[in-house]
Amino acid sequence: MRGPESRSPEGHVEQWRARSRPRVHGSGVALRAVPEAQSGSPRFWRMAALMLLAGAQLFDYVSFLVMIERHGLAAELNPIVVALHHSLGLLGLTVAKAAAVVFLASSATLLMARRPTVAFGVLLVGIILGVVGGVSNVLTL
Repeated sequence: MRGPESRSPEGHVEQWRARSRPRVHGSGVALRAVPEAQSGSPRFWRMAALMLLAGAQLFDYVSFLVMIERHGLAAELNPIVVALHHSLGLLGLTVAKAAAVVFLASSATLLMARRPTVAFGVLLVGIILGVVGGVSNVLTL
């Protein structure tokens, strides 16, 4: 269903009702209401994307800790991270990193209901940044 009616809450409710109506076969016997097989799919992909985000950001953070332990803070290429480390210390940097990941995941979760493509785009950017940061840290080792 395309058009403005598919974007309205009523359109979504009607789509859900249509998917969960009892199926009637040739014998006329109604089977129990079973949502379509793909209805669990978005939930799986949402959780997978959130887990990948957490994993990528954790990879970036742990590789950062190992890198600064071996080579010092001068090896860090991100000037924002260096400035945060100088002003807040390692604990403050850890809290800022965790808060940024929670903010990103929360924003994507809130966007998921109305703009799933944008939400997955936001998560993808966070995943890519975490992987690129982690790989650059590992290459410095």
